Amino acid sequence: MTMPSPEQMQTQALEYVKQGQEALSAIVSTLSENLASVLRTAGGVGGAGGTGTGAGPAGMLPKPVEAVDQAFDISIQMLEAQRAFAHSLLDAVAPALRAAESAVDPTIDRTRTR
Repeated sequence: MTMPSPEQMQTQALEYVKQGQEALSAIVSTLSENLASVLRTAGGVGGAGGTGTGAGPAGMLPKPVEAVDQAFDISIQMLEAQRAFAHSLLDAVAPALRAAESAVDPTIDRTRTR
């Protein structure tokens, strides 16, 4: 079995990132549409069932400082999840990396991790 080149791996990784971004974009779009629907129904944005005045349910929305804090909190959680995922990937490819290192230099200790 031929190992893909670094360029091929980078291309594949970039494709996965793009797919993830597209999925996240679809999620955000759906959430936005749902929020707009709730606000319209409650009279906050106008449209079907709303007053159209924009004087909606202010209590339903977080204060700006809370929104920023929530955004950073979720960002931290996402980065921690990405770090854990990256570590799991390293664990998953460790046997192949050790084998490749041993093939290049047989004096390398094959029992070490990361």
